[in-house]
Amino acid sequence: MATKPKIKEIQKKTVSLFFEPLVLQFNKRIDLTPDKKYAYLVEVYGEWHGNHYCFCEKYKDESGNRPSDEFVRKFLRIEFISPNNVSLSYIRHTGQWHPVVKNITLQTCLEMINENPTFHPLY
Repeated sequence: MATKPKIKEIQKKTVSLFFEPLVLQFNKRIDLTPDKKYAYLVEVYGEWHGNHYCFCEKYKDESGNRPSDEFVRKFLRIEFISPNNVSLSYIRHTGQWHPVVKNITLQTCLEMINENPTFHPLY
């Protein structure tokens, strides 16, 4: 079984900075006057989990129907394969990650995310 490459901190920083404009773009589309009867999106951000850079949605729920007022949902996962290659997966309604493509460049990954609403937050 092949071992996964360890990603260096400088590579993590580079990937995070590369996707920062997309995170900002997603955050600009958040409704600033949501219907507070339901859980609503308050922030989109990226974070690292091992070799995976995940796009996360933070929700707030003021309805009193949940044990917590806030919760986070990961919706995209970019797996680092090598300095020039990543794989893209999205979370299905089942809670399982669904791989979309493997061994693509960061630029191609960014273009795929921008072009396909399936890879966007739930507004």
